[in-house]
Amino acid sequence: MRVACIANSWIPSVYANSIQVMKMCEAIAGLGHEVTLFVGTNEKEEIQLEEGDIFSSYGVERIFEIKKIPLRINSIHALISSVYAKLKKTELCYTRSIYAASLIPRLGILTIFEADNPIYWRLGNRIAPLLLNSPRLKILSISNSLTKLYIERYKIN
Repeated sequence: MRVACIANSWIPSVYANSIQVMKMCEAIAGLGHEVTLFVGTNEKEEIQLEEGDIFSSYGVERIFEIKKIPLRINSIHALISSVYAKLKKTELCYTRSIYAASLIPRLGILTIFEADNPIYWRLGNRIAPLLLNSPRLKILSISNSLTKLYIERYKIN
C-alpha cells in the first residue's frame, strides 16, 4: 500500500516530535508499505544534514522516502503535500496535521489523523465538525480524555 505521512515537524530537528515521525514512518514501511514522509525544510535549526545522514542520525532504516516541502506555513505545507500525495496515487495518509486531515479525505484518500491535542483553538467549534466528519477520515486519539472531548465538543463519531 502507498502511504503518505504528512508532518508539521521539521526534519532534522532537536524536537521529540521529529523522532516520533521518523520512527512511525520506519514502522509503517517495516510492515511492507511504500511510505513517503512529507516534511518542511529546516533552514533555521543548527542541525543541517544530508538526506542520507538524516536516517542514521535518527537511528532508523532507510526504507522510506522523505519529500521536503520548502514552506513553513502549515496550511500551505499541507496543501502542497496533499497534492503530491494524490499525484503519487497514495492509498492511505497518516498525519498529525489538522490541515492535512481536512484536505486529504476530500481528495479520496483514506486518512488517519493522530489527535494529540484539542483543535478548537485552531478551527473553532463550528468548523471542526464540518472538516472532521468525513467517511474517509479516522481519528486516532492519544488519550481517553481527548477522545471524550472530540466526541462531545465536535460531535464526532
